[in-house]
Amino acid sequence: MQRLGTLAELIQGQSLSTLRPRRTEESVATLSVISTANIGDLFPTGPFKEAVVSTTSAERYRLEASDIVVPQSRRPLEASIVGDEHAGFLVGPNVAAIRLKAAEFDPFALAAILTSAPYRPIVEQLSAGSAAKNISLTHLAGVPIPPMEPALQQRIRDFVLLGHQLSYEVGAWQQAIEKLVDQAIEQQVKATSHD
Repeated sequence: MQRLGTLAELIQGQSLSTLRPRRTEESVATLSVISTANIGDLFPTGPFKEAVVSTTSAERYRLEASDIVVPQSRRPLEASIVGDEHAGFLVGPNVAAIRLKAAEFDPFALAAILTSAPYRPIVEQLSAGSAAKNISLTHLAGVPIPPMEPALQQRIRDFVLLGHQLSYEVGAWQQAIEKLVDQAIEQQVKATSHD
């Protein structure tokens, strides 16, 4: 088994105050930030905070498409995949970004492994005994990752994406049902008020 630290670069989110411009001649940009509140769905969800930062200081903390972001304080561990629309956002405080070093591992498969029920005790154990309950980058780097054939990774990716699509559709169906129920109730109220 490989350790996560050999498969990926781990990036620690920084306090936004450390990324603010220090000198007036520094180049600045207003960038969106992925915080712990944005993580939990397959892809990060808004609203996103914005921060004015030094472009030089912030460069190392800018996310790329296919990075995996995890909150370092939430249990069980959750993960979101950075999509093209979030590329260039900053990794926020108390968030770690996992950037795969090579294409040998699919980010969807890796996120599924890290958040799966069999891995919960492994992740919990890594932070056990430390004074802080946050998962440090050192702890994350030590997570064992099983070798997987590309075909199995692709199947996991397909199931993750299908599950995401189905949960979206179920949500849309639930909204449609609620709307129909509301209409039926409204019609019943109107009918009884005319009697």
